Amino acid sequence: MSFCCLAVLRALRSPGLGEGEGQGPHLAKKRAFRIITVNLVITMATYLPMIVAACLKGHISDSSFAIMYGTCFFLSVFCSFVQPLHFLSRAGKLQCIMGH
Repeated sequence: MSFCCLAVLRALRSPGLGEGEGQGPHLAKKRAFRIITVNLVITMATYLPMIVAACLKGHISDSSFAIMYGTCFFLSVFCSFVQPLHFLSRAGKLQCIMGH
């Protein structure tokens, strides 16, 4: 997933057809770049702590690992809710929460 996001970000940074050197990126490209960057950060925050915890399993004590793994699991679950909420807020479907 990260590789695909990075490939899309790389493609969005390159100039497209009809975009000259003096012109900046199109508004839709800027918006897509921002959305994909947010999704990449959320994905990294979701999965990276669990990967680091799994790599450190043999190097730390069992009690420290249990605390770290529990914290990573909580962070992973929390980040799993952030991405759908971000999508719903961008779509304007969270009017009841946002107070509008």
